[in-house]
Amino acid sequence: MRRFGFALFALSFAILGLPNAQATDGLIMPASGDACKSTRMDAEHAAEESEWRCAGPNGFSVRYNDVVTQGGVTITYRGKDLPDQDMTWSPARSGIGSRMEWRVRDGMPIAAIIGRWRRPEEAHGSTDADVEELLIVKVTPTSACAVAVIGGLQPQAMAAARDMADRKAAGFRCGVDHPSTSSSPVLDAVKTLDNYFATVEFLDHNGSIVELNRSSEGVIEIRYREPRASLAIAPGALLFHGSEHDGQVKGEAFVFKTGCPPAGYQVSGRRLDGVLSLEGAAPRRGTSCSLLGLSKSSKHSYLAFEQEPILSPAAAEADSLPIERGYYVRSDSPCQQASNATIKLYTGISFGTAHAECRAPVIEKLPDGSHQITEQCRDTEVDGTPWTAVTARYAVRSRTEFTGTTSFEKAAYRYCKQSDLPEPWRTMDLRSVGAR
Repeated sequence: MRRFGFALFALSFAILGLPNAQATDGLIMPASGDACKSTRMDAEHAAEESEWRCAGPNGFSVRYNDVVTQGGVTITYRGKDLPDQDMTWSPARSGIGSRMEWRVRDGMPIAAIIGRWRRPEEAHGSTDADVEELLIVKVTPTSACAVAVIGGLQPQAMAAARDMADRKAAGFRCGVDHPSTSSSPVLDAVKTLDNYFATVEFLDHNGSIVELNRSSEGVIEIRYREPRASLAIAPGALLFHGSEHDGQVKGEAFVFKTGCPPAGYQVSGRRLDGVLSLEGAAPRRGTSCSLLGLSKSSKHSYLAFEQEPILSPAAAEADSLPIERGYYVRSDSPCQQASNATIKLYTGISFGTAHAECRAPVIEKLPDGSHQITEQCRDTEVDGTPWTAVTARYAVRSRTEFTGTTSFEKAAYRYCKQSDLPEPWRTMDLRSVGAR
């Protein structure tokens, strides 16, 4: 039997440092799903609580526990729970991603990176504020504790998490040092994914990892990359083919049965609160490979695809500019004198400007090292303005500087702290200016 998770695209990454430095490997393994073992509970506890344990490398494992308003992870070593700190949160959606990455040095884990969804306490009960994050955990045979939290939707999120784990985990003092946080309740909100599709994404679909590819023309294909162990489906099998326009996805999905050709059926939907949902009447099988018709009550009539925090950020790095998220002002204008004509907001996906609404950006890295962003935009001050394709090129000079070239201007911009800006930007809630 194929071992689920361990063979995920042969995922064992080596990050090579200087010749005299210790090499750190990254091993991606299951954090949920049918490769993990659920904890048996009586009916009373099972109604409000869920818990499972997933094996890790070299005697380590991770246990996730969810009790309505609190979720958390516990690291165990050789069956014994390790003392832990700062590893609980108010869970949103499924609480934890389907994969985690163990950072291994000289055969022993030194850290773990865990994808999670969290609901800020001040927004309890609202999906508007559900955020995606990466939790970096120090791991030793005697203790475990949170080292840092990184926003899961920021550019190069996994690269930043790996760097943090490799540099800081070993020297981090549990119970003495305080974990750092670089997560935004606005820019890391799962709703920022709505109406947006990267060129390549890895998604969780009922415990299977699937790969979504979107062309510059809006054609979308979803294929199985790592089917869960109970499915007799080969990696690479086509699950969906269709197109996306203004956030609406339509096309043909397929159901599978051993020994039979895939059966197609029409589905449609959109990404809402970060989850891509597709619905349609699905084929009903008869004996052998015969089809008896279509049914809206079939288990295949509703398909849900949830972004996998550990895999998608790394896969989508080419779809974001390598700059800090936040406000940028033209370099020839002081931050304190920013105006509608000189300020831009980079959300980690695209740029927002005054009086414009944009969606569905496509980002390409050009041979000269610059990035080209093409997106559909319209003027928000004039009713009925049609959507128009807008293309801009950005030459990145540093994490806080770039030169932008559009059909209207070529200008240099640099990062400005929000506190250094004039009103209304100094105190503006970023959600009010269309942060994705």
